[in-house]
Amino acid sequence: GFMDTLVFIGDKFICEPQLRVIMAKHVEQQCGYPKQQLIFPDRDLTMIDTLALVIERSSPVMLVCATPSLFVSASKMVATLTDDTLVHVEGQLIPSKTLYSDTGIFTIASRGGELTVMRYDATLAGCDALPAQLIHVFGYDPQTATLLLEPLASACEVSLQGFEHSGGWSVVSVKGEKHGVIDRFVEKAKLTMPYRIIAGENIVAHCIDVLRENGKTITFAESCTGGLLASMFTAIAGSSKVFHGSMVTYANEKKEDWIGVASSVLEDHGAVSESVVLSMSSGIRHAAGADFALALSGIAGPSGGSATKPVGTVFIAIATSEGVRTAERISLKGDREQIQYG
Repeated sequence: GFMDTLVFIGDKFICEPQLRVIMAKHVEQQCGYPKQQLIFPDRDLTMIDTLALVIERSSPVMLVCATPSLFVSASKMVATLTDDTLVHVEGQLIPSKTLYSDTGIFTIASRGGELTVMRYDATLAGCDALPAQLIHVFGYDPQTATLLLEPLASACEVSLQGFEHSGGWSVVSVKGEKHGVIDRFVEKAKLTMPYRIIAGENIVAHCIDVLRENGKTITFAESCTGGLLASMFTAIAGSSKVFHGSMVTYANEKKEDWIGVASSVLEDHGAVSESVVLSMSSGIRHAAGADFALALSGIAGPSGGSATKPVGTVFIAIATSEGVRTAERISLKGDREQIQYG
């Protein structure tokens, strides 16, 4: 068999990407690797419209809900989209036309084919525990990352398994049976690939911890992401100690009015450009009084791209209180949601 579309619902899946890796691997083992993956935060007003299109055009589809309350919400949405009603079956509220159900999961026939809704549960997913340690490797695909780290892994007596991460970096699972071998490998790997490896399951939590430990603060100016970055930070308890707030400067005039991007810069280079994100980062840092500022502007699609700046083109800039400014252009693939979350 195969799975056409895998949909993750919940902030937890955004902030803890290793959970998506685990679930995608489980689905691949059971149904084949899904053709596409979508991610929605807890409260997304566009979700039901997007799901309606997915359900109609794709089959099979699986929705994985991060929490019991989201499982209930998904059940209600599915019932609405399939012109069904909800009934209580063994303590859970599910559509009446359900073909199969068990605790935390049900399958229903839809216009496009079969649709399964599942509540995330490590045991239900066939994963009794998370990998012993996850590291995030920037700048390499999973195959290259594991290949480069394999000699060190062998010397430290650990095994590696690489996964693709939707954000453009690789997640590598590190396992070892002997006490201390994983920590030793991670420390040596950081020396082998300086500035390319972050150890830990949640990168956002890691960033917050580092900022807090150093007494630093951060702010954002977002355009194409529409506040998603700020949402990821505020989903972590304790982020208020380092996160000053942010602005979503979606319209060009708000880039000018709110954070001081010069109209001439916008006219000469366009909103999606290195010059604009550099100006955005400086402007928001001064406005918020933060030590660090990150700015993003891009083309999420499905329209708006060009030959020189196709859909998926995103510019990211960082400004610091020490006067350092740097920008980078990246190219992302996927639909609008995947590009925004990428």
